[in-house]
Amino acid sequence: MAYTRTTLALTVLLASLAGIAEAQELPPALDRPVDYDKEIQPLLQKRCLGCHGEKKQKGKLRLDLLSNLLSGGESGEPALVRGNSSESHLVKLVAGLDPELVMPPRGKRLSAGEIGLLRAWIDQGAKMPEQKEKTEAVQLDHWAFKPPAAKRPQIKPGGWEQNPVDSFVQARLKESGLDTSPRADRSSLIRRLRLVMHGLPPSSEEIEAFVSDKRPDAWERLVDDALESNHYGERWARHWLDIIRFGETTGFETNRPRPTAWHYRDYVIRSFNEDKPYDEFVREQVAGDALGNGLATGFLVAGPHDIVKSPDINLTLMQRQDELADLINVTGTTFLGLTLGCARCHNHKFDPVSQRDYYSIQATFAGVQHAERLIKTERKDPSSVDLEISRLKAKLGKFIQPTSDKLLMLGETEGLNELGRGSPPPALRKPQPRRTLHPVGKPAGERLRRLAAPAQGSVSYLDILGFGIRQPLRQCPISYRPGWEPRNP
Repeated sequence: MAYTRTTLALTVLLASLAGIAEAQELPPALDRPVDYDKEIQPLLQKRCLGCHGEKKQKGKLRLDLLSNLLSGGESGEPALVRGNSSESHLVKLVAGLDPELVMPPRGKRLSAGEIGLLRAWIDQGAKMPEQKEKTEAVQLDHWAFKPPAAKRPQIKPGGWEQNPVDSFVQARLKESGLDTSPRADRSSLIRRLRLVMHGLPPSSEEIEAFVSDKRPDAWERLVDDALESNHYGERWARHWLDIIRFGETTGFETNRPRPTAWHYRDYVIRSFNEDKPYDEFVREQVAGDALGNGLATGFLVAGPHDIVKSPDINLTLMQRQDELADLINVTGTTFLGLTLGCARCHNHKFDPVSQRDYYSIQATFAGVQHAERLIKTERKDPSSVDLEISRLKAKLGKFIQPTSDKLLMLGETEGLNELGRGSPPPALRKPQPRRTLHPVGKPAGERLRRLAAPAQGSVSYLDILGFGIRQPLRQCPISYRPGWEPRNP
């Protein structure tokens, strides 16, 4: 009996699956030429254009324009694929292959003959006579997606302007009813130039030299010198490094140093100082390993990197998706001026970026991993660099205190409960003996031994790193954890 019931259940299940498969089969395309004006346009007008026509476009899909049929609406899926009706999204919707996405959503469904007619039209190339004008008229209105046009304001000749940019400034001043500021003196000029171009003020000697320079091209010479200086690249590379989220540590909770990150930083500085063409600058950073400049691809991994991996495969996969999302986002904001991150979960609500576009970009970067690799650099004599490092260490030596001397110095007075009400400044208190954090039975400078926290707190002031900077514990920038026993040396 059990065998009979099992056989019957399997028979019913197979019959049901066969029925579903039969229901999901597309009606065949008509085997004859189809005329758009006489057959397809009236069908669309009757069944579709009320919601997807000139006056209303649900889902931003318009079926009377070939350009919109080919690009698709909010879903990012093209409505039709010319020459292949079985893969066309529109045909799948009207055929009801997905019960949750059926068109039209209400009312009478398209018949098998109407679907076959629509399929035949798509298989025959989806020709829409006199659609060329409408197709070309569909453009994005946002200024960012329009080609730049040369438009220089009309100004009277003989003014103070010396280059095309000045004409825009003069036109805006005139529009606002403002006049130009008085001409700056030479000391102000050189200071402005150096602060903008180098981020550093000029020395008094440089100011004096420029003020006393009577040559007619003294200003042009000063600008050329500023552009030729290595400080120019150091200054302006900082802006680029901020845009591409560059960091010399990995970030996140570990925040480990990245000792080789400086290679990419110096590449950016050199590019500015060499006045590298922007198109070349972009190509090298996105695909420099294929163009013979592996240093430039440091752009791809310049941002935060979560080096704490999870044994859970699902968390690991999510972590990898977050890495790729960071790479896609910085590529969009840096080179396109677009926030692509929205399309990770859905088509962009404002910009013309679909979810399909997002994952197409992700496929491009899917092979990028955070790791160290060998790169080709110029062979240089390290002796000069070593000599400079030794000189700088000797110069900084008097400012560097040995670690053994940087023990926290603790003052002994009231309990921690009194600290909550505030303590008088050291100058108003009776001098107290100083105590040093010192492990039992070991000399200062070795690793401190952690003990149980005392029942009564006895620490009120910290002498930070032994530099004599004393302030109440609650105002210290470092945190105090009970459990270290202060002992006399």
